[in-house]
Amino acid sequence: MENVNLNPQELADLVRHSPLFDEQWYKQEYPEIEYHEEGNPDPAFHYANYGYKEQRLPSPLFDGNYYSALHHLTDVNPLVHYVKSGATGTTYRVSAREPEVLLKVSLQLPLTPSERVLYLESNYKDSYGREIDLALRTPEYLQEKLCYLRAFAAGKTTEEQEAKVAAEAELLDGQKLPAKAEALGVAAEVCPKPDMVFAGFNEVDLNKLPRFFRLKCNGASTYQLLVTNKERLKVQDFNQQILLLERLASNVVSGDKLGAQAQVKPEILVYSQDPIVKAASTPNSKEGIKYPSHVELWYIAGELKYVLSRNNLRALSLFDQNFTLQATRCVERFGTQLQAHQAVQQEKPVCFDKLCEVGSKFAAGQKFVRVSFTVDGENFVLDEVGNNPVPNLVLLHNDVALKAGALLDVSDVKA
Repeated sequence: MENVNLNPQELADLVRHSPLFDEQWYKQEYPEIEYHEEGNPDPAFHYANYGYKEQRLPSPLFDGNYYSALHHLTDVNPLVHYVKSGATGTTYRVSAREPEVLLKVSLQLPLTPSERVLYLESNYKDSYGREIDLALRTPEYLQEKLCYLRAFAAGKTTEEQEAKVAAEAELLDGQKLPAKAEALGVAAEVCPKPDMVFAGFNEVDLNKLPRFFRLKCNGASTYQLLVTNKERLKVQDFNQQILLLERLASNVVSGDKLGAQAQVKPEILVYSQDPIVKAASTPNSKEGIKYPSHVELWYIAGELKYVLSRNNLRALSLFDQNFTLQATRCVERFGTQLQAHQAVQQEKPVCFDKLCEVGSKFAAGQKFVRVSFTVDGENFVLDEVGNNPVPNLVLLHNDVALKAGALLDVSDVKA
């Protein structure tokens, strides 16, 4: 295969539509290149016809110089050769660029699309222990497809990416979600505003807290406490519980620095008038009330497909839309520790239909949405809405992850 088989514009078009070419990165990496309508109109044209000869790279995702040396190419654009006749499934990442990308993330500097892909691949490997090629290899598992959506559905410009993350962050933020829910017709009682907000553990004043309340860490809805009588609290134990929740929530919020979770301040939100608290504080409530359950509805292409439920004994299990237990296990990350949950049959919540009614309002027109609730019998409150599974969920059984992935179509994302 030789370049002479394609004219300069055809070469440029082939490069331009490759996920391994990043126009934004190319401009930043080689600012000395001048572009003009006649002869060199844009970065894709330059790399396709001139840049590869100058040993320039199309992005950190493809080391064209190494590829050319490996395949003994002369006067042939390595990216064009790879796209037309290269070995599928083989990656040629510029590994030396990964530390640079990680540094940019730590400094909260904006990333170009290809740098974003490189970071998400690295983060995926750290979380799941598996390599992933987001640019070329077709994702199969649910976790892979969600990562793929984050890489390629976030917008091609930094501004588009930031806008998408900011929009999701508003749904994860317990202070902003009520306004979004109200706009969709969700009752205020179902998605209440917090009565108190503390910046962190050191700011919590037990004297200011009401007798009955529900406390949760913002941006991590699974980390919360229900207090049915403040007078019975042991202050030291209570403080230790809040401190532990805050640490766990902070790990979740900071776990993915490019995700919406990282945009949410892990504040401590206090609720005293929602249905869960009212049910727990009624005179007829039994002493030693069981902790409410946590239920997440997973919508794929607007339809409910899976339910993740943590019962009042803290057991975590995955069900289908009919609440049939899936043969699976879930592994959670607690700081640096991993905890496995074997499949446990649970009762279908009595308010399940109402949960679905609320969840469907957020799922319309979305490829993947999770809607999280705190549930106690017929009483429930909306906690979070997001575009990734529960943040601390690390692994599903391969068979289930593959089945769930098959339901999520991402074929048109890069088009």
